[in-house]
Amino acid sequence: DTVLVIFNGLPQIIAGIDFSSCDNAQITLTSTGGVNYTWSNNVINGQSFLLAQTTTFTVTGTDANGCTNSDQVTVTISSAPQVSLGSDIQICENEAPIQVNSTTNSGGLAYLWNTGDNTSSISTSISGEYYVNVTDANGCSDSDTLTVTIFELPGANLGNDQSVCTNELPATLSVQSTGNQLNYLWSTVQTTQQIQVSQTGSYSV
Repeated sequence: DTVLVIFNGLPQIIAGIDFSSCDNAQITLTSTGGVNYTWSNNVINGQSFLLAQTTTFTVTGTDANGCTNSDQVTVTISSAPQVSLGSDIQICENEAPIQVNSTTNSGGLAYLWNTGDNTSSISTSISGEYYVNVTDANGCSDSDTLTVTIFELPGANLGNDQSVCTNELPATLSVQSTGNQLNYLWSTVQTTQQIQVSQTGSYSV
């Protein structure tokens, strides 16, 4: 009797070359050379994930003949910087320009704002969304966004100075204003849009 024995060569499983990444960046491990792959650390072949620390991964690949082989790849992780612009800003236009400051957890960073500035803080008098990206020496980066809203000042006009006769008293003073949902405060401490006065003097609102 005769039996044929075929020795199949092992597959050449390739895990890829070692590389570096950042702890806030998605990484993907993809092996080739087989038809099925099993990674250490519960990694799924070709599926992205976050990695917090430097790790060496082992992949075991199986070819169509059921033969297996393994390979390793090391991913070196650097901690990414963290940047914050704080809470959104709302001010009146007479308070502008406003300073927008970034705070970070490390130094030696490169800054890039959506305004084109490359400093740690900027000054603005325009409402809008402001964005900064910071990058460290390892190429790791972080970003943050805040919205600046600058409100127009309400307008107030008391008109021309008045001269009235005593038999016309009290005189009515009324403020012409622009804006919505306004509050008034006169020099007489009254809080209505118009007041009546019976004494000579200078009145402001």
